[in-house]
Amino acid sequence: MKVGEMVKSKKAFVSFVEMIVVLVTLFIAFSIFFPGFSYRNRWTEAMMKLKARDLIITADRSGMFFPCAFSAACLKNTFLDLIIPTNRTNIIPWTEIEGTVKSQISISCNCTAQNIEYLYSAFNSLTINGRDIAAKICYTDLESAINPCMQSSDILIVWGYKDISTAKYREVLRQYLQSYGGVLEITDFPSSYSLSGDYTQQQIFGISDYIGIGSPAYDLFIKPANASLITYQPYKFFHYLPLRLTAATAGVSTAGCAQNMTGNFTIRTKAYPFSVCNGATVYFDTNGDGGIDSQVSGTFRLLSIGEWLNFTLKSVSQQNIKVSFNQPYKFLDFAKTASTNNIISSDDNYDRVLLKTDFEAGPHKASAVVMNGTRQVQTVWMADFSRDVSKAGDDHKNLVLSLILALSNKKAFSVISPNVKTGFVTSYIGVAATDVYEIFRFNLGLGYPY
Repeated sequence: MKVGEMVKSKKAFVSFVEMIVVLVTLFIAFSIFFPGFSYRNRWTEAMMKLKARDLIITADRSGMFFPCAFSAACLKNTFLDLIIPTNRTNIIPWTEIEGTVKSQISISCNCTAQNIEYLYSAFNSLTINGRDIAAKICYTDLESAINPCMQSSDILIVWGYKDISTAKYREVLRQYLQSYGGVLEITDFPSSYSLSGDYTQQQIFGISDYIGIGSPAYDLFIKPANASLITYQPYKFFHYLPLRLTAATAGVSTAGCAQNMTGNFTIRTKAYPFSVCNGATVYFDTNGDGGIDSQVSGTFRLLSIGEWLNFTLKSVSQQNIKVSFNQPYKFLDFAKTASTNNIISSDDNYDRVLLKTDFEAGPHKASAVVMNGTRQVQTVWMADFSRDVSKAGDDHKNLVLSLILALSNKKAFSVISPNVKTGFVTSYIGVAATDVYEIFRFNLGLGYPY
């Protein structure tokens, strides 16, 4: 073959290759800019959401929703495994609760061993709307770590005076409020101490001091004007929470009462004895003279310092009863001692005051419990009722519990933890009102392991 013919042949071959490359490029470009028609029906997602919705509605209408919503065993064994048995399907369920008090509250406490023991006793057999509420309490020194024995906590309690006025502690508290739950400070201030330069107390807890507060006799609740105020939740819990009273001492048996157990209900520094007859009937010393004189049921009254206070008997069992405090309830003053606690709201905003004393100086109201923050993140300063342990009663215990329940973290927590590759969540608003009006969101997820 001649040289000229060989060159022409190679040129023709190169042109042919270039044409193929151009055609392939055009084909790819057309497929990108003008894709072929495709259709996804998302039937799997729709079916999973439909199953979840039907499961929740079935649980609610069958009366199993609230009993099972907070219990992993009830959810799996009593309900979910009967409807969608995981041993015969590849569907995996998980659940979350948010917006209400957790069934176990984790507490970090900068306090004494005696304070921790007191808190555990307060949570003994605590229930809300029929579900058990427990506590896990861990000591913290506020130095090395806020939560030294748990991954996180729902509330931080600082009980007893500690100088937290420095910027270091102020930052520690701010970081805790941003990451976890509320902060409850139960303390008296030294007689020589002034809050005028304490920016932690002013900014974090919203309190200041005022010279000129006299000697109050009582601490009174300021009733919240509406449910949006930060004092509403602890106010609600205090007046509707069923407080457990133990009847552990065997009393004298009578003809009509073969098993008679006795106990005490301590309010305003006075113990009112009561007895439980055959685990069904309750008798109280209603006039405070030391003798059990009246059978009570429903709403009942106790005479205290010349006035009748109202309570509600919530339940009766063999060795305990549960009572709630009716409105209005007045504490014997625990906010003011001879030399401490001239505390007022720093901005004279009494929508932030849960308990005020009965002493007022112009626009200033001496306070026993002051709240600060928003509905999501809150702090509380509370005068130290335990400075005289002999005067600490069941009314103080109920107040501390109410504050802890109100301040604790309400973020979502798992009842059944997920372990899925792909899943879909359906939410449902639950309401309970056996004891306290409670609204929460229940999230049910269904998914596949792969």
